[in-house]
Amino acid sequence: MDWPAEAFPRNDSSIIIGILGSDPLGAAVARGIQDKKANGRPFIVRRLGMEPAVKECHMVVVSASEARRFDKLVELINGAPVLTIGDSSGFARSGGIINLVLENGKVRMEINVGAANQARLNISSKLLSLATIVQ
Repeated sequence: MDWPAEAFPRNDSSIIIGILGSDPLGAAVARGIQDKKANGRPFIVRRLGMEPAVKECHMVVVSASEARRFDKLVELINGAPVLTIGDSSGFARSGGIINLVLENGKVRMEINVGAANQARLNISSKLLSLATIVQ
């Protein structure tokens, strides 16, 4: 995943991950990235409500409990380079970028390329080849 250069104020800026709602997906993300870096950038995890601060995040993990308010999130981040990740039915089709779906006991990805383009995010062809593309 590549963000536009202006998404980071400095070369050593952290990648900010917002967790919206509370569920196992957000907790798993927080545990999985603890003490890790991506391209030399450390991660910062923030618990969020539906607030303008979501625009300051590079990624927002949206719990299934927040699915009914997802339209408001889309309005708040409109055009900002924010990767949205969810695990609720129809998340990617509703404008989310990556949806994690349980299918035959395996986790699969749905990716909304149009939403990624609108957020000015570049998704690698390797990641796209592993996913189902949705509109």
